[in-house]
Amino acid sequence: MGRGAAARSWRDVDSTTLSSAIRVLATPETVWRNITNVRIDSSVPPRLFTLLGIPKPLHAELFDEPPERRRVAYFSNGKRFSQEITSWKPLESYAFTFRADPGFNVAYVLDLSQGPFRLVSGEYHMFQNGGGIEVTLISTYVVEGLMRLFSIPIAIVMSAFQRYLLSAIKKSCEEG
Repeated sequence: MGRGAAARSWRDVDSTTLSSAIRVLATPETVWRNITNVRIDSSVPPRLFTLLGIPKPLHAELFDEPPERRRVAYFSNGKRFSQEITSWKPLESYAFTFRADPGFNVAYVLDLSQGPFRLVSGEYHMFQNGGGIEVTLISTYVVEGLMRLFSIPIAIVMSAFQRYLLSAIKKSCEEG
């Protein structure tokens, strides 16, 4: 180890932020409606997700109850992500935190509510791009302990999941 470098422990936590984008041919209002109240029940997830024990996302709905906005995402395993909205700019962007229901497992054994892999936050951004809308999804997650050994495969699966969500949103926007 080099001079001045801190020793790393197997208990350390790594935070990673990933970003994916897609171009959608729809009005800003349609895109905004579809990224805030997502309905992707009919989208078929990649087989890899099923093999990895990743529940299918069904829909997410926004609850606009003063003094706070929140969003709840529902999955095929009966579990939810409760999302506190932390930034809100209509027709531009919004950001949120993740709080998974207890027992929300992925890969059959990883509890997203308190395990060594947890989603921390997400953001959607949209802007005019030629004749369409560019939609970007940003996700931040943490990996701790020995699970850090799987950081590269986790990043690959997370990127694939972002692309799946964005493709499903694009389809919903463009096909009405």
